[in-house]
Amino acid sequence: MNNVPHLELVQFIEKAIIDSEPDVIITHHVSDTNNDHMQTSMACQEAIRLFQRRPEVKPVRELWFMEVPSATEWSVNSAMNRFCPNCFVEVGKDGVDAKLKALSMYRGVMRPYPHPRSKEAIEGLAAFRGSQSGCNYAEAYEVVLRRL
Repeated sequence: MNNVPHLELVQFIEKAIIDSEPDVIITHHVSDTNNDHMQTSMACQEAIRLFQRRPEVKPVRELWFMEVPSATEWSVNSAMNRFCPNCFVEVGKDGVDAKLKALSMYRGVMRPYPHPRSKEAIEGLAAFRGSQSGCNYAEAYEVVLRRL
């Protein structure tokens, strides 16, 4: 994403907001070590303000950051806040299995244990996030904007 002009990326996301009228946008955490994730997050943060310039555009009500194993937990830039989940969505074992199946479709994404993107680590993270929120398996998010 660092080869695409920032304004072009923002405008692409703004068009998606106009076309789909979402209530919630979920994007990467801004301190992910993956540069594409950081660029996407920054562009989403900028694009959600579109309604301020264009009153006919439905405002986005919520912006959530997600965690991506092997990118979010690194967060080595100490000038940025780390991912701090404050919203947990119960996904159940079927949800974890669906996530693993989807990830397996991406060539080269999954790795052997103990890598954070191994089957065992993804299942373990879902179980850990579930235990933080009183269920068996969950996905964690950081809600950074909520307009009621």
